[in-house]
Amino acid sequence: MHKLPWLRHLPYGIVLLLIVAFGVWRSQVENQEQAKQQARHEQEKQQARMDFQGMTMGQTIAHCRALMSGYAQHQLPLALAWSPGRLEWYVPSGVDNTSMRHQSCTSEGIRGGWRYPRAAISPALNAVDVNLFTYYASFADEGTVALEAAIDPATQTRLERRWSHAGAGTASPPAVALPLLLHQPAPHLAVKNVPANPPLAGATDWLKQPTQVLDVLARHLPPDARISEIDVREGSIKLTIVGPVKNFDNKPPASFGDASFDEYGIRDADWWYPRDSGSCSPGYSLSQVSALLAQATNLNDPRVWNAWFGCNRGKGDWVLRVPKRRR
Repeated sequence: MHKLPWLRHLPYGIVLLLIVAFGVWRSQVENQEQAKQQARHEQEKQQARMDFQGMTMGQTIAHCRALMSGYAQHQLPLALAWSPGRLEWYVPSGVDNTSMRHQSCTSEGIRGGWRYPRAAISPALNAVDVNLFTYYASFADEGTVALEAAIDPATQTRLERRWSHAGAGTASPPAVALPLLLHQPAPHLAVKNVPANPPLAGATDWLKQPTQVLDVLARHLPPDARISEIDVREGSIKLTIVGPVKNFDNKPPASFGDASFDEYGIRDADWWYPRDSGSCSPGYSLSQVSALLAQATNLNDPRVWNAWFGCNRGKGDWVLRVPKRRR
């Protein structure tokens, strides 16, 4: 009796079927494990939000300051605002003494924000040595559900507004017109009676306005300065010039110097940060850099995510980077 021909291939078919079944099973197990991990992650986030929501103001400040130490952020706050589950503060940023940079801390960590007009404007504000974090770290008032505070540099006193469960805000001193510092006030708070403090206008996406980048740099370049390198991102500009540049600790002058600018074109410092290396030397004038920009590839491409000027094989050029196409 002869065997049927297909019986000879039956073992291979069974093996193939087992391989396919195992692949399907493993895929299902991996999907289930990913779903469990996602569920655990969401539960942990929810628990973190609940824990953060239940912290007192002092506990919130201690928690957020511990996080801040990892970011090397040691600036004294010019103003702060607290509500359950959220701490906000405003710090000096750059050479502009009429604005302040918003920071916030929630269960998801620390985030930076826009610039805002200073709650109390004074050229001497940076010299005020009053730490609002330290002052309010031991704050305890069961009747307060939110609090805002700032330093008046003229009188060295705290300007404060406490919000009660009834939704009313009580200012101290009573006549103070402290602008609203809370970004996400509880719905029952009567914030419509408080002066608004909208963010500064004029934030620019430099990648969409490359010629404005050169306008910003023109206001800060020393006479006859030579440009070594420029790095442009959506909300920042970094400029390197050819030295000599004053160095630290009485060291010999540095060969190059850096300056940075934010999305408002505000410079980080009024001096050049010394460095020993750069891209182009002896560098290019601003007019030469401008002419090269006009010839740059991808100049008007909305996908540009970085614009860089520097030297490649000794020749200055602009490189405007766009995402690579997938093959």
